Amino acid sequence: MKISKYLIVFLAFWLQAHLEAQTMSDSLHSTKARALLVKSDLLNVLNLKNIPAVHSRKSCNCGCDIKKEAYTSKSSPHLLDAFDFCDSYVFEIKSNWYLYQSISKEIRSILTSHGFNFVNKDILYKSKHGIEYLNVEGEDTLTFYEEKKYKKGKWVIKISLSTPN
Repeated sequence: MKISKYLIVFLAFWLQAHLEAQTMSDSLHSTKARALLVKSDLLNVLNLKNIPAVHSRKSCNCGCDIKKEAYTSKSSPHLLDAFDFCDSYVFEIKSNWYLYQSISKEIRSILTSHGFNFVNKDILYKSKHGIEYLNVEGEDTLTFYEEKKYKKGKWVIKISLSTPN
């Protein structure tokens, strides 16, 4: 009887540790999957979903490949570049400033809906040399949201999402 109690207690602790390790592993893998879902939703919002990507590769300082996908279309006023680094996904959206308000809110809601809640943190505003900056820092140095509005009507959003291995 005592052996079965000890066995049950041991199995309970082992199972709990195994489940905790599994959820940590799932959360690490789901970050990359969530970044891909963000990319898909960004393509939908920017009306670039059915546009084929132009692929290119570069080498990173750490030796890994940086994969770049460029989406552009004559029918859409937006450009999207998606960079797949070894430890993060970076999205760069270029557009005209008059489309800024509606798209900016949609992009933030996309990030929030996929669990990247850092966009709801404090916003840092700067203005320098005719360029207005809006920056939101994430949990680490590889996670941030940045907007730049230029005087001539150009508008750039850069989103970096950390995807640890």
